[in-house]
Amino acid sequence: MTLPGVAHADIYVGSGTLYVGPVISATVKSNGYATWNKNTRVVTIKATGYNMTSGNCETTWFDWEVSNGHFDARAVRQCDLSSSLHQGTSTESVPGGFSFVAMQKFAACYGANNTTSGCADSSQAQIPLGSVNPSLNTSNWITRYWLMKANGTTEYHDGGNSRLADS
Repeated sequence: MTLPGVAHADIYVGSGTLYVGPVISATVKSNGYATWNKNTRVVTIKATGYNMTSGNCETTWFDWEVSNGHFDARAVRQCDLSSSLHQGTSTESVPGGFSFVAMQKFAACYGANNTTSGCADSSQAQIPLGSVNPSLNTSNWITRYWLMKANGTTEYHDGGNSRLADS
């Protein structure tokens, strides 16, 4: 079941919860959550999945708009059926000549690992999730990600240069 998301501020400083995936009760729902602050350049993203079925994951995506483009995506994915929450926090450096503008993309997805099916975009996002590379593995060298695999092991990838996929 997919429920609409709720954003609680604006695109510059704020937080939001997007409900997508299995629902246990009115107060216990799978979701993607993010807080962001363009002034401190900090984003915290969380993926919470309840009653997930084998092979499925809860993934939260976030992207900053910066002057002259955007940063590459940040993602947290939770695939472990014995756990419910995985999260990551990123403090972004400011490349020379750039400034932070606002949150550009914020979405949550529930579905098969390494896909962007079953996604809900924040109504606050400037643009929808679109064509991100959904694979959180060594083939995706530009996305900063925090991954909890189905077996409970975790993996982190820093994404390298945060501007490589800018177009």
